[in-house]
Amino acid sequence: LFAIGAAFSNDAMNFSVAFRALCILSLFCVCPFVIQAQVPVIFDTDYGAFIDDIFALGLLVNCGDLLDLKMVVSTSEDPVRSGKCVSKYLELANRSDIPVVVGSTFPPYEERGSVCAVPGWIGFALEDECGDYDFPSSNSTDAVSGLDAMAQLIVDSG
Repeated sequence: LFAIGAAFSNDAMNFSVAFRALCILSLFCVCPFVIQAQVPVIFDTDYGAFIDDIFALGLLVNCGDLLDLKMVVSTSEDPVRSGKCVSKYLELANRSDIPVVVGSTFPPYEERGSVCAVPGWIGFALEDECGDYDFPSSNSTDAVSGLDAMAQLIVDSG
C-alpha cells in the first residue's frame, strides 16, 4: 500500500482513484471468506437500451458462487421486447432456469429525468439480435405482472 500511495502522492486525484481501487480489490479478496452462502438477487433491468445492463446480467449469471439470480424483471419503454432479449441471453448462457417476467413500462417522457427524458435517445441496441425471439416455456411465467411475480417470489422465500 505504501508503494502505491507514494507513486500517487503528488497527485491527490490519482491517489483517491488508487485508494478506491484498492478498497474494491480488497472486497474481492475478503468477501469470499465472509460470505458463506449465495446472496439471492432479483434483477430489474431495462435490458437492451444501453450496454450497462447487458454487462450487469452477464456478471450476475457468471457469479453463481456468490450470487443466486432468482429472477429477471424487464422494465423499459418496451418491457416485452426487453424480456425477450433477456430470455435469449439466458438461453445462450445455458441459464434458462432463471425466470424472466415483464415489468412496467417507463413513465411518459415528461416524468423522467436525465437522458431518459429526451425522446428518441434511448432506442434499443439489440433490435436485430432478438426482435423476433419469443419467450421459451422454460423461463417464462404466467404471472399477471412482473411486480406480482416478484412479490410471490419474495413471499415464497420465507
